[in-house]
Amino acid sequence: MTAAAASSVDATQVGWEDGELVMTRVFAAPREAVFRAWTRPEHFAAWFGPAGSSLPVCEMDARPGGLLRYCHRFGDYPDVWIGGRYSEVAPPARLAWATWFTDEAGNPVQLPGYPAEMHIAVAFDEHPDGTRVTLRQDLPEDRGEVEGWMEGLDRLASALAISHNPNDGRIPMLTATLGAGPAPASTAADNREAVATRVFDAPRELVFEAMTNPEHVKRWYGPRDTQLTSCEIDLRPGGRFRYVMSGPGGTEIAFYGEYLEVERPSRIVNTWIFEPYPDSPAQETATWEEQDGRTTVRLSIRFQTPEDYAGWAGAGAFGGWAQSLDRLAETVAELSAARG
Repeated sequence: MTAAAASSVDATQVGWEDGELVMTRVFAAPREAVFRAWTRPEHFAAWFGPAGSSLPVCEMDARPGGLLRYCHRFGDYPDVWIGGRYSEVAPPARLAWATWFTDEAGNPVQLPGYPAEMHIAVAFDEHPDGTRVTLRQDLPEDRGEVEGWMEGLDRLASALAISHNPNDGRIPMLTATLGAGPAPASTAADNREAVATRVFDAPRELVFEAMTNPEHVKRWYGPRDTQLTSCEIDLRPGGRFRYVMSGPGGTEIAFYGEYLEVERPSRIVNTWIFEPYPDSPAQETATWEEQDGRTTVRLSIRFQTPEDYAGWAGAGAFGGWAQSLDRLAETVAELSAARG
């Protein structure tokens, strides 16, 4: 049932001050959540870098003197390895670190045209619309870093849009990977799962039907610029499903899986497989709970490895998930209205 566009309060502002790149952006999320997105490796790996890139390895010990290390992957190009050391960590207000290029073993590497060490500082300030982030990096010249940061911040906005919806005072729109708790030091084996919850103003039976009837699923599954051209659902233990999604330009992708548990209308467990990668199945769990005529839906998807999770998140899945659930809410409202 898991299904990417960026959302933000303000566009990213870019300037230069005395050889420093300065970027500011306001995110519609609490300061603590935004800070966690920069200091927890599983969250950082979900948004950092331009669209199409990923961080298959991300290790962060976010404390003064702590080290960071990640592998930046750009399609078929050689991996870029980065090391660093935190100089300041003041939750949830400020973060600063030095960074440098390394080889895979962690040995510093000097790249032509780049200083041996670069410095980045990020300030997190409260704002009427959420949190204003100000980033400063000593950058002698722009070699694509500005575009990379801008696309990365777009991806961060999408992830934060899932974790907090300030326009709905009743419930968070989603609680995904930006949960509370101490920051782990690296993408350990547990960093494989994303969780989302949403409350719908409709009875459980109706919401369950909207999420399992193929004719209804076609109306909401996927980001707004996509549509399901095929939706096959055999809702029983051992039954299978397969969705074919068409995106801009007619590009098609497919997902499929097998139902492991079906308890109407309260719980479904199934495998979830992206068709081009049949050897990397994930497991989805969905539950429906009703109280006072409203239904809370909890969705989770758990991957076999942190790398699978990072690839899923890095492809923009959080933004797609958010848009998909918005469309589901619209579908549920239409079904409710039609039935009086």
